[in-house]
Amino acid sequence: MQRLNFKLKPFKRISWTTEQIAEIWTKRIKTINQAFTAIEIESVFQGTRKAAIVRIDNMTFADVLIRTVSTSLLAVPIAMEANKNDQDGRLDIAHITVLICEFSLAGIIQDAVKKQDHETVGHYLGYPACCVSFYQQHQHMTSLLWPLAAQTAEPGEVSCELSGHEWLNPMLKTLGVQMISHWACSDRCAHSLQVAETNKQLLIQSGHQQALEWICQLLSWPMHFSALHGIAEIRLPVAKIAHNTDATAITYSVKRSGIDQPVESAVGGGFPFQVQSKPKLTKRQLFIKGQQSAAHQLQSRLWLDNGFQTEAGMLQEQASVIEGLHGLLADRSGGVLDLGCGNGYLLRQLLDNQSALFPMGCDHVQSHIEHARLLLPEHQQHFQHINMFSQALIEWLEDQPDKLALTLLMPGRLLGAKAGEKKRLLSGLKHNSELIAVYCYQDWVDEYGSVERLASAVDLNISQLVNERLALINL
Repeated sequence: MQRLNFKLKPFKRISWTTEQIAEIWTKRIKTINQAFTAIEIESVFQGTRKAAIVRIDNMTFADVLIRTVSTSLLAVPIAMEANKNDQDGRLDIAHITVLICEFSLAGIIQDAVKKQDHETVGHYLGYPACCVSFYQQHQHMTSLLWPLAAQTAEPGEVSCELSGHEWLNPMLKTLGVQMISHWACSDRCAHSLQVAETNKQLLIQSGHQQALEWICQLLSWPMHFSALHGIAEIRLPVAKIAHNTDATAITYSVKRSGIDQPVESAVGGGFPFQVQSKPKLTKRQLFIKGQQSAAHQLQSRLWLDNGFQTEAGMLQEQASVIEGLHGLLADRSGGVLDLGCGNGYLLRQLLDNQSALFPMGCDHVQSHIEHARLLLPEHQQHFQHINMFSQALIEWLEDQPDKLALTLLMPGRLLGAKAGEKKRLLSGLKHNSELIAVYCYQDWVDEYGSVERLASAVDLNISQLVNERLALINL
């Protein structure tokens, strides 16, 4: 990027397509910001990471201070923002940037912040080393969006497209809509995806499922970024965002096709708006030429819903799990439930040509369930938008006419779960499923050694080890 030698003062403006949409999404984004700040704080108290630096108001700061009293943690203000009081002209503190960490680390991190030692700060904040290095390389820039996106462009090109995981979509960071607080080195960074997965679990455990769904929804929308003369414009289907960025004499643009159009999307003649002649993704072809046609259009995005960076990677990871499950399900009939099913691709591959078995799945992300219903249209009613730790799941299982043939669970999802939620889930599975299988992929094998050790870490008893990735448990 060829930058000019001036900078505009920081600013941000949002224009919504209608007042009604503005009211709805302004409140939702505020909820998202509050939820993400809450889990940033919670991650330190739970020991998920060593430190957090958060921008909070006075009341939140007071709450954090009270929580630290009975712990070895410390909450230290490192910056303050003040507003002038209209009545008497005094300055009132509006927000405080606070460092939360172990008492023994406070001095080290504060010193690193003052010296702009990003490597040390990033280490204690739990940022991947590759992303810290990327930030150090481009820290002189106002925005890191173009350096991130340009990695996929040819030298000299001024436009490119982001096509990685929506959790690592950085375009809405200016609104605080994000699954990770740091700048990922790319939108396919495996280490950053692990951080996003941890944050997802924290949002669920902290009761912020609705905020999580809105984050995933926003980040999966089509959007277009352009920058010229220090002004960035981000076009969404329902809004336009303008903010300061690096000044350039030519326009730089980044497109992200997305996988979902919001129902409120404005109708327009081009990207990222909904074109009037083409129905919304969840409607296109599904009710016109049959549901299989619509499912086929998702084929190129199947792996993203399931947390993989490539289709080949997903197929390779799922192969040994599917092979082991085929042996367990021989001569059985009934439902096969996947807890946290994503878009149901694993179930589709597993039960292909299995007439005696049928797929069932639940997931806390609405778009994943919508995609599962597209992929397996004849089993739409068997895919539900339900949090696996909720009472709603148990009630759904109890409403089934027969016991399930098998339930599939990734035991890593139980890490950090509340004792009561875990007990309710396992008790419900015990009474409503003939077999309960646990599985894991390579990232968990790398960390724990095998599915057996991972299961042991969440107090599950293995009754039959099928292979390194798959086992049956006894409840």
